[in-house]
Amino acid sequence: MIASSGIGTQVQNVLRSFLVQGRAPVLLGDPFLIERLLPDYPGEIREWRSRIYSPGEQWSCPAIASPDFIHFPHYNAAVKELRRAFVVVHDLIHLQSPEFRSPLYRIYARFLLDQISRRALHIITVSEATRKTLIEYFPAAEPKTTTIYNGINHSLFKPAEKKSIVRFQKKNQLPLEYLLVTGIGKAHKNLDRLLRALQPLWKQKCAPPLVVAGAGVRLPEYASGILSPVEEAENVIQLGFLPEKELPLLYSGCQLFIQPSFLEGFGFPLAEALACGAVCVAGNRTSLPEVGGDAVHYFNPFSIEEIQAAIVQALTSSDLRRRLRGRARKQASRFSWESHVAKLDEIYQSYGLNFS
Repeated sequence: MIASSGIGTQVQNVLRSFLVQGRAPVLLGDPFLIERLLPDYPGEIREWRSRIYSPGEQWSCPAIASPDFIHFPHYNAAVKELRRAFVVVHDLIHLQSPEFRSPLYRIYARFLLDQISRRALHIITVSEATRKTLIEYFPAAEPKTTTIYNGINHSLFKPAEKKSIVRFQKKNQLPLEYLLVTGIGKAHKNLDRLLRALQPLWKQKCAPPLVVAGAGVRLPEYASGILSPVEEAENVIQLGFLPEKELPLLYSGCQLFIQPSFLEGFGFPLAEALACGAVCVAGNRTSLPEVGGDAVHYFNPFSIEEIQAAIVQALTSSDLRRRLRGRARKQASRFSWESHVAKLDEIYQSYGLNFS
């Protein structure tokens, strides 16, 4: 069984890989949401409707009878079923980031992660950075925690054709040259420092505009007020959310992709941008160096001066750009859903769960 409460990219792609192999696990979750995200799913769907991170998740989770196992794709797991559970921990940002200050919220998160560390059959983390952080907080997790990197859809995320990029840019009124950042809604995404680093470059006409995608049509509150209305209008283009099929066009057309985060459990946008052959600069904290390897130019995400210097170097050094672009797709090839599922199977089999 797979609990699909909070279903996301990982769950969808893992299930697609299972279906290719002729396997259709029972899904627990909101049937309407599952059917919308996975139309025509051939397996059984059992209803489990509860607000994420709520006590109702604990009370309403359907019972798991022996010999079944359950795979929770996030740490919002039902404690009563942990004895037969595999649990994925993507990150510990809810305990690390200052924006999640609510005592009740942190107490609940810490309680769940402690129970998972002590009672779950096995824990999967999506990066070594997450594994080490989990063990630092909860030492009981160490002997039963394995890192399995997330994957990306390589049939979608690949360099786009020039004519398609041009059509996309015209459709969205984008300039020929632009910087790109995505998914900046939360404070650990560090857009505020990125804007402060870019502000003097824009004043000196040394950098192209910044395209912001994967968020709303306004800058998030933590990054508002840094630029004047005129500066924002001249230098920031907010696309909002785009269909997934258009993301390769966005990545392929950018002059530079920037991921300034100081906390990341994995970093999907960086892996996707690399797969599209983009020149990438990113913060050197948590999981991003694992995802980027030697195909990314790094900076200290807490230093506005280092962010600015890394951007300038990537924009002005043709040798650096050529080197990074030449390594990008090879680095991204390390992350596939087929590999992810194969390693999941190895763990399942080690507990006697054999799908062959």
